[in-house]
Amino acid sequence: MLNAPGQFSTLAQQVADAIAQNIERGIWAEQLPPERYLARSLQVSRRTLRSAIEILRKENVLLTMPGLGSQITRSSRAQTGSSARRKVVGLMMPESFDQMKPSTMVFIDELRTLFYAKGLRLEVHVGHRYYSNRPSSALVELTTRHPADGWILVYSNLINQSWFKTRKIPAVIAGTAHDEVDLPDVDVDMLATCRHAANLLVQKGHRRLALILEDPHLPNEKKSEEGFRDGARSLGKEEISIHVWRYPGDLRRVRYLAERLIKGPEAVTAALVTNAYQYLALFSVLTRMGVRIPEDISLISRTDEPFFQFLEPEPARYTCGPQVRAKAVLLALLRTIKGEQLPKRHFWLVPNFITGETVAAPKSGGPILEPKRKV
Repeated sequence: MLNAPGQFSTLAQQVADAIAQNIERGIWAEQLPPERYLARSLQVSRRTLRSAIEILRKENVLLTMPGLGSQITRSSRAQTGSSARRKVVGLMMPESFDQMKPSTMVFIDELRTLFYAKGLRLEVHVGHRYYSNRPSSALVELTTRHPADGWILVYSNLINQSWFKTRKIPAVIAGTAHDEVDLPDVDVDMLATCRHAANLLVQKGHRRLALILEDPHLPNEKKSEEGFRDGARSLGKEEISIHVWRYPGDLRRVRYLAERLIKGPEAVTAALVTNAYQYLALFSVLTRMGVRIPEDISLISRTDEPFFQFLEPEPARYTCGPQVRAKAVLLALLRTIKGEQLPKRHFWLVPNFITGETVAAPKSGGPILEPKRKV
């Protein structure tokens, strides 16, 4: 189909011609499908596909917009005639694409593909103003200028969750809902995950544990602490010491946190870090200080990122693929849009544990203590 007899053109141009033909036939009337879907159906790489889209953009067939994908221009739509309107789903998040974590980008890409296959169009809207202490006017403007049949709230907080709930706008939280907000949510089961981590460390012989949280006030972090403490208690016939610290942010203070982990009266032999990037920063600082992992301290990450496979030693971690998250969000949102009664409010996902190489039994001497603890 892509090769015309007696003619030569680049693969990108052939793909551009094929896309243009589908637009003229009315197969796509408002927006191109997600890149992953297109590349798979046309059997080309995403790099070639992007080159083809750039050709069509220069020909004014397509208009590419951040967060909205490739829109088909009015002149092209006029040729195809009217078509049934696709339902629109808005996705709200604070950070722009260039600041996203790799796993978040894959999650959104997977959502685009799944939603398109179900006849839905995903629009991404980015803005810190939607996450401020007083986001009402910004949210009114957002939902008025970009009406949607349903919304996905990413990295949401109590204020904007409550805003959508109060106005009865169909929404699903990609994360954990606050207790005061009874919107449906999709998240990893933090309670079970952290219970498993603490249980594992206690079974390995650790009796002085640390849990390093991103923000103790977030609902998923509260569940993490509850699960971690419960997991440590369930097996420990002797007293288990647990320290819960908030990740400090900048690297200078990370070094101070690292020293607290391995020296002094609060020293521990194992720690669970609830964020992959924070794990990486802490791991780097500890290594630079000459601390051996897992010989001197065992580490586990509660989340996963692609770069972990290149880290030595390979981190012990929990992983829940973006594809699994996207499917769960899709199912919850479809039922919410239809106004159906959901069988449950929380859709907890069980992650897989990757053993890695960063967990071992504590050495006989324990952590470095300055000064020594009184017995």
